[in-house]
Amino acid sequence: MTVCNTNGCDTMCRDIEIKTIATGEPESEGQAMLLYPNPAFEAVSVQYPGARPSARFSLINVLGQTVYAAPLKSEESTISLEGIATGIYWAVLSDEGRRLAVSMLCVAGN
Repeated sequence: MTVCNTNGCDTMCRDIEIKTIATGEPESEGQAMLLYPNPAFEAVSVQYPGARPSARFSLINVLGQTVYAAPLKSEESTISLEGIATGIYWAVLSDEGRRLAVSMLCVAGN
């Protein structure tokens, strides 16, 4: 890196290592889950025909951390994104430990 200002320039060199945190899309077993709007700001609507009351909706960040998880109340639900940081997430719908659907969701800043 070289930095310059009115007094001159200075150069510094360092080796850095870049590692992959996650690769690919998580696998799912079923049909597509519809998320809208996407990108989402304050809330996102989730549609999954045939969702049972035991289904859970989760948001997983790029580090693989679950940042939101709650039961999906019906085949079409609205999820508040209050407190969810701006970024890209995997939206995962699961039921009894099985992944039913996975989709990408972009949460945009307000």
